[in-house]
Amino acid sequence: MVDDSHFQGNIAEALYFFQNNGKNRHLWHHPDFSDTLKKLDNIKASLHVLKKHLPKKYHDYVRFSQPKTVWNLHVEKTLIGNQLNLLLDELSLRIAKDIGYAPRLKVIVTPANWKNSGFPLFYTPYSAIKTPDKETAQRILQAFINGHDDIE
Repeated sequence: MVDDSHFQGNIAEALYFFQNNGKNRHLWHHPDFSDTLKKLDNIKASLHVLKKHLPKKYHDYVRFSQPKTVWNLHVEKTLIGNQLNLLLDELSLRIAKDIGYAPRLKVIVTPANWKNSGFPLFYTPYSAIKTPDKETAQRILQAFINGHDDIE
């Protein structure tokens, strides 16, 4: 049998470092990563403006996506889509008054894959998973490598 304890220790160290620090210089400075962060910041700002001006009764029924300059409002049901279409002109004017320009708003009915079509307008709190300490990470990795199912 090959002694791979040094290898297992390196995995545990890497897992601990990644989960607690996440400082990969090459990733943080990669142009695609920085572009994605800029897009997310833009989407976050746009989503905030949309939430401010869209009536609250529609927040649970709309998913938001923003490819380029179009603001897509994805809905699951046609009835909600029809109601939103009637509000688009007023909504566009309110947004233009707030941010200085009127984005192109588009209502899209996507019944099959609605939950994955964009960002929700409502916030659902989630419970964060506790990051294991170094000893726990080593035990988890050791149990995984040895094929044990009873990981604590």
